[in-house]
Amino acid sequence: MEKITALIRYKNSAETLPEVLKAIHAQTRVPERILGIDTGATDGSSDLLREAGAHIVEWDHPYHASKVLNFGISSCETPLIFCLSSHTVMHEPDTVQRLASELEDPAVCAASVKWDNDPYYTNKITWPELAEKGIKFGSIYTNSLGLFRRSLWKEYPFADAMTGIEDYDWALHQLKSGHSVARIEADFSYQRNGHNREMDFAARAFHLAHHYGLDLKWLGVGGAVRGLVQHLPGRLSGDEAATTSFQTCKNRLLGKILWRHYDFEKDKNTSK
Repeated sequence: MEKITALIRYKNSAETLPEVLKAIHAQTRVPERILGIDTGATDGSSDLLREAGAHIVEWDHPYHASKVLNFGISSCETPLIFCLSSHTVMHEPDTVQRLASELEDPAVCAASVKWDNDPYYTNKITWPELAEKGIKFGSIYTNSLGLFRRSLWKEYPFADAMTGIEDYDWALHQLKSGHSVARIEADFSYQRNGHNREMDFAARAFHLAHHYGLDLKWLGVGGAVRGLVQHLPGRLSGDEAATTSFQTCKNRLLGKILWRHYDFEKDKNTSK
């Protein structure tokens, strides 16, 4: 059985870390090591991790998702890295075990929990499937709750130029290299901090599709404009669902228009 390091990057996460750490220790397959990457905590987060048996490394530069992850992984020695957000709480005790079971297949480079229940992709994604279906908004693989092989990271670390979607880019690179990515269904909760990043993700999704020569499945310009018109009355009247749909159409349309002008090396995430 290959050993696992749980890698948690954090800043001021004292509110959520107790439940995150409790869920890790409640797993039927507890990682052999917990490594925390302190990106500037001042609220006692590091003490909580140390009390849970974690080793801490400190990142004393401006936050940059790809660089922070690569820095942390460089301090790991186990064959498998379980990467999770300091705001992500597992609610099922066999989540890590099930992820690890997926990597018993040598063709699988990584496995993560599904971000949603969309059945668009299979539970073991390959490059031919992506070439046929294209990229869809959402996660193929996520570093908020994912397990991957350190050996493959050593060959292709998370790209600085893809920060914010470094996990998506890494998975696409591995898929194009002939590996597969597994996805499982498991109950979890996630608390996002910081500003709405939907337009950022849309722009980055268009960038990834262009970079890998894949189609991007979305509403299309016409569909986005029709969505804006359809949901505008509800937005003006204060309807919450219409407001959300209007904002989604707007952000994806802006992402389509602006992605070529984005600085993808700049991390806009304020949630560690």
